[in-house]
Amino acid sequence: MDSYQFRYLVTLLHLIPVVSSTCTLLLAIIQYSSLQILTRSEIRDLNERIISCYFTAFFDSIVLRVVGNLLTTMVSVACIFRLSDMSLGEQKSCHWYLAGACLAMAHLLVYPIIAPHVEALRKDCRDKNIDALQDWLRIHWLRSVVIDLPAWVCCVVGAINSLVK
Repeated sequence: MDSYQFRYLVTLLHLIPVVSSTCTLLLAIIQYSSLQILTRSEIRDLNERIISCYFTAFFDSIVLRVVGNLLTTMVSVACIFRLSDMSLGEQKSCHWYLAGACLAMAHLLVYPIIAPHVEALRKDCRDKNIDALQDWLRIHWLRSVVIDLPAWVCCVVGAINSLVK
């Protein structure tokens, strides 16, 4: 592999955390907007009956995508560190990438806080499903704003510092 091809691959590598953190953030937005519809008061009776089934199916279908994106962010940042030449631009970007990878890991570490809410929604609490979903949505929104959005910003800034010279 010649020098040009290697630089091209390294450039692409720097974009992977941006893409994976963007996907994580988009999935968080999709989760919130899709599940928030179920809390509407005008269809409350119907929603109380379907929330548990819908949430379980929705959560199960999206959880592997979210975990995959988070792991992709962390692994690609590790690869960037491995291939970095540690020039001044690379040093600046590495701090941003490290913060993005740590925030991606934090998303996974928050699961013990969210787990009881997920289990409550899976159990079908009958008349408490909407309240349980609203609780989960509040925590999900907070995690998205405090962890996922800053992770995305860090990865974007890291890529900009690395690629714009």
